[in-house]
Amino acid sequence: MADTNPLVASEFYFESTESDGASIWNAGNNDDIPSFMNLFEARTETVCDFGDVILNVDDGFHPGVKIQVSSCILATASKVFRALFSNRFAEGKAMRAEHQSPSEILIEDTPKDLLLLCKLLHWQGDSRPSSHRQLRGFALTVDKYDCVEAMRHVSWSFFNSISMDDLSEHELYDLVTAAYFLDQPEAFQKLTHQVVFAYGNTLSDTYDRYTELLPSNLICKSHLIVAT
Repeated sequence: MADTNPLVASEFYFESTESDGASIWNAGNNDDIPSFMNLFEARTETVCDFGDVILNVDDGFHPGVKIQVSSCILATASKVFRALFSNRFAEGKAMRAEHQSPSEILIEDTPKDLLLLCKLLHWQGDSRPSSHRQLRGFALTVDKYDCVEAMRHVSWSFFNSISMDDLSEHELYDLVTAAYFLDQPEAFQKLTHQVVFAYGNTLSDTYDRYTELLPSNLICKSHLIVAT
């Protein structure tokens, strides 16, 4: 029997038999397997020990997360958070109505991306996207919360550490989108050149889906206009 391999996404355990190649669920030790309900319980991430707010982040698809943060730090970096915590929104009013600290705010968003943004805004510089696809999701989150300027240097460091060699077509599309929304013109120029020169005549059927978030003035007859 092959060694047990934990699947990160579901936290179940899965293995294949050596004899016939069939795949089976490995029950193993019940103590090692979380209960079915635990898979859907929001875990708690303490980004700021003295944080006065808990962001209860759930998008209805990924496992939720409760992030303890400082509203002051987030409001300083983001006009969106500043408005969210004010009396203009129900969330801000609810914060002030609660008599306990930290108060909890429900946010409908992608948990992994918003958690990464919160960590970086709280100067946890060792936090990084785990994949090109997460960098794309992170970029959309940064843009949504108006944190492009606050994340400019961090974003530059992300792209500066990426090897531009041997990227797949889909990885390039993810990075092009990320570079655009993070306002990284140098990376955007390099990546769009690479897309055109590598795949300009053989763009896949998924091209439009991967670039649908980019403005129409960057797209011409289903081909990306190279940044100059």
